[in-house]
Amino acid sequence: MTTRWTINDEVTCVQVMPASRVADATPVLSTDFDVRAYAPGSRFLLVLSSHETNAGNTGGTWTVTESATDGGEYTTATTDGSLAVTGAATDVQRVVAVKPNPAKPFVLVTFTGADANAEVDVTATLVVLPRVM
Repeated sequence: MTTRWTINDEVTCVQVMPASRVADATPVLSTDFDVRAYAPGSRFLLVLSSHETNAGNTGGTWTVTESATDGGEYTTATTDGSLAVTGAATDVQRVVAVKPNPAKPFVLVTFTGADANAEVDVTATLVVLPRVM
């Protein structure tokens, strides 16, 4: 078996936030995911994509939160990488590592536009890498 096939069998990609248009400061939420659903030691990357549709955009901010229960009280998760999206008619991608917290295994991704001039198309994809990679 080639390395390519091994990678295809091992890496999991889940679209946790389907393509959504943000036109104001109303938060757009992903479906939350449970890190316990994946093999122990897995590494979690979020690919956060935004396309600002107008040169006058004000941008917005991604947040990654975690909770002890599905739909419970969410607090800021430990991540690395910038989550801000500033105004410009351009595509911005952020790849952010999520460090799982065993006490708070449910993770939620949110994009909030800066104000009524946000005008951003967003999507979020979870990439799960096994410990051996």
